[in-house]
Amino acid sequence: MQDNLIVALQQRGMSEKEAKIYLTVLELWSAPASTIARRAEMKRVTWYVILKDFIRQRIATSTQKKGVTYFQVVNPEQLLHEIKDKYDVFKKYIPEFLAIQSTYDSKMHVEFHEWIEWLKYVYHDMAISWWDILAILSADEVHPKMIEYFLDIHIPERIQHESFAKVLVHDDKVNKHYQKNDKERFRESRVIDGSILNFANEIDLYWWNKVAFCMRWNEEVYGVIVNSKKLYETLESIFNFMWAQAS
Repeated sequence: MQDNLIVALQQRGMSEKEAKIYLTVLELWSAPASTIARRAEMKRVTWYVILKDFIRQRIATSTQKKGVTYFQVVNPEQLLHEIKDKYDVFKKYIPEFLAIQSTYDSKMHVEFHEWIEWLKYVYHDMAISWWDILAILSADEVHPKMIEYFLDIHIPERIQHESFAKVLVHDDKVNKHYQKNDKERFRESRVIDGSILNFANEIDLYWWNKVAFCMRWNEEVYGVIVNSKKLYETLESIFNFMWAQAS
């Protein structure tokens, strides 16, 4: 049984045993419980409970054939549609959730994330925001592991969540090529005079009240997230002014 498919189903929300039962029944198409049990190599109480729960969740169906119960699971495309439907429904209510959270806007919260893996968490938080990301950064002197993370995980995740990025970079030898990849990386970037802006780190504005300060070069790797609507609005006005001056 392919481990990568089990992992994919676990990311969908199944346990390892549930994923194995799903793949077993999918492979058999339609089979009686006894056949599923032999193929899955699980105790009766385990697979029976899982199949009953699958039926409750509408992941599986059961039919009677000559007094024998046969089980069948929905195809993977239906699982995908179900995930998308749940995503769309939840996304619709995000403004209402944020309205509740906004009661705490007057209180500043600071999160400090040290080490590469925690810095990745900061970028993950940005990628799933659904808001435009306003960024001021330099593309040079980035830690190699972070470059790999940006290309393989962060940018695809940001595109998936439709979090568009507006990026300001200064005009050094590395950054002058930054704009070439804008379209495929779901962003718009503008270059500003290096004598006005000379950056060694990154500032990102996202959601409606989050400001991230990210150090992602070799000497320092950490991120700070400040939850403050007033700080966000102040830096947003500065960003918009600089954006208008850039090309």
